[in-house]
Amino acid sequence: MDRINGAGTIDIGGGRRGFVDENLPLGTEGTEVNAEFLNMIQEEMMKVIEAAGLAGSNVDWTQLWQAIGIIGSVPSGAFIPVISRTLADPPAAPASGDKYLIPAGATGEWAGNEEKIAIFNGLSWVIVNTPDGHCVGLPDGMLFIKKAAAYERFAPDATDLVKGLVSLNDVRATVGGEALTASTTVKFSPVGLSLPESTITTVTLTNFVDDGQADWAVSGNTLVCQRAGRYIFLANLGGVIQSNGTVMAFTVGTMVNGVQDLNSTIRLNTSVVNQAFGGASEIRDFAVGDVIYVWGYQASGATKTIQFVNTISTYRLTAA
Repeated sequence: MDRINGAGTIDIGGGRRGFVDENLPLGTEGTEVNAEFLNMIQEEMMKVIEAAGLAGSNVDWTQLWQAIGIIGSVPSGAFIPVISRTLADPPAAPASGDKYLIPAGATGEWAGNEEKIAIFNGLSWVIVNTPDGHCVGLPDGMLFIKKAAAYERFAPDATDLVKGLVSLNDVRATVGGEALTASTTVKFSPVGLSLPESTITTVTLTNFVDDGQADWAVSGNTLVCQRAGRYIFLANLGGVIQSNGTVMAFTVGTMVNGVQDLNSTIRLNTSVVNQAFGGASEIRDFAVGDVIYVWGYQASGATKTIQFVNTISTYRLTAA
């Protein structure tokens, strides 16, 4: 938009063009209001009105005000928190700023707008059609991502890992409340294992507790997956020095199909018996035939005898 540029403008300060009233007795011509200026004003205002989703009306003289309120009530960005994604009837007494994800079968002002966001601006409902990739969140923390014009519950892919010191409830919440089967628990090497310097050594599997689901089978010192699916994979890892003095750096971890996965590095600088634990977890997909085992590694200049204190568990996820 620009300032008036017709004939007879005056400088109203700072080089700004402005209007002057006509005064014929004094010989002052009024500023020319030309079509270009009027069209410019019209289109500037219509741009705002149409961007708010309103159709121009020659009987409603409040549309610019409505449009400013609508645009101001719509959050920007890729995420909008909503109150509900199942309420089909617009609430009778919404508060300004309330937001809902409209479900199929919606009624009233929401009818025919499924998978769109309804936002109350204090006067009426504004319907926002978001693009694919947009995310909404419910008050309970559940997330939904828009894909192919429909919102789907978010759950990590196999490569989306959750690692660190976590509880089962923490990990379960990450995958959107999916149900858990009972666990498969495996313990490794309660007796001392000779661990050469700078050599990755397989740790002995000593106790396998099946959950009755037959998800895993033992093969030597490894676990072999018997049932494909998405699992929470938990590992409590650690060890105790039993002989030959100080271990400066001791690492214990898991291998999945020959690739290092969850691990914990423990730095010890004393010759007395030491015990330390690391905990880690991840969510990943396992296929039939996938192999897990536990390994140990130390770098201290001599072979050490170390008692490993390790437990790994798996929890298979199913649809809630």
